[in-house]
Amino acid sequence: MWYSYTAEADGSININSCISDPAGIDTRLFVYTDGCDTLTPVANDDDGCDAPNGFGSIVTDVAVVGGQEYLIEWDDRWGADAFDWELTFTPAPAPVVELPITFEDGQLPVLTDFNGSATQVIANPDASGANDSATVAENVVPANAGFAGVNFAVENLDITTLKGFTMTVWSQVPEMPVLLKLENATTGVNAERAATTTTTGAWETISFDFSEEGDLTFESVTVFMNFNVVGDTDQTYYWDNLVQGEPLDVTQNDLVDIAMYPNPATSVVTLEASQEIATIQIMNLLGQTVSIIEVNNTSSTVNVSQLRTGVYIANVLFSNGSVQTIKFIKE
Repeated sequence: MWYSYTAEADGSININSCISDPAGIDTRLFVYTDGCDTLTPVANDDDGCDAPNGFGSIVTDVAVVGGQEYLIEWDDRWGADAFDWELTFTPAPAPVVELPITFEDGQLPVLTDFNGSATQVIANPDASGANDSATVAENVVPANAGFAGVNFAVENLDITTLKGFTMTVWSQVPEMPVLLKLENATTGVNAERAATTTTTGAWETISFDFSEEGDLTFESVTVFMNFNVVGDTDQTYYWDNLVQGEPLDVTQNDLVDIAMYPNPATSVVTLEASQEIATIQIMNLLGQTVSIIEVNNTSSTVNVSQLRTGVYIANVLFSNGSVQTIKFIKE
């Protein structure tokens, strides 16, 4: 008896007739690739099962490639009685990568999109300026989707000492907020920061400063290329070279003069800056966003009366692309 099996993804399969009834059924098992004309052997077994059916056949941990066809031959060698057999598939474990994420030299994190985001690794369509590398991530965000993003697992992401991140991005629209979210499903503690693009149709480097966070570790990273922005049409972005390091210093980060008062506050806080403020993101110390305020002005009054008593962080995104964080206390 011949069967055809096509692997749904990279991984491994186990095949056996150990569960066959009656227990005395005697089988032989063969697995092949490359079609009926070639029949390249992959695995085989005879009498590999344990009691009660010691005459059954079993092969385990047979590596399979997603989309490839495998031919399974069963030989019920001593008779024509029916018997039972099963095949189980185990997907290959997702590769866990460490920063920096460059997509070069075969580095390919498992990219998991959500809310309509579509991400793939492609040849750099504009290998010039701030990023002349060969390979980048293309991210297509659908129309009317403000929270479409992509997540991937990382290993050893510890911000105990290195609390800054940079990333090169390419945007077809100006002043686009990019959110970098660090996540830990085990502890439930996440942290996120946003930066705003300043260039269209060219690569630029943006930075994220997590210096207000504690000594935390994370298991995955989520990137939102147009965070909380809803467009009328699909938008295509590219990103590359996610690097962890020291936060940029005052000169590099081009800090804007900004004041927040009163601090501590009970009902409202006022922010005044020397440059136009695009948005203000209010976060608690767990890294959870509790409010996002669109400003588009040099000053803003924020209602904090609904916040619980405690310490919060205002992540201020300026229209010139710079980002600053201010800690304040809600009484």
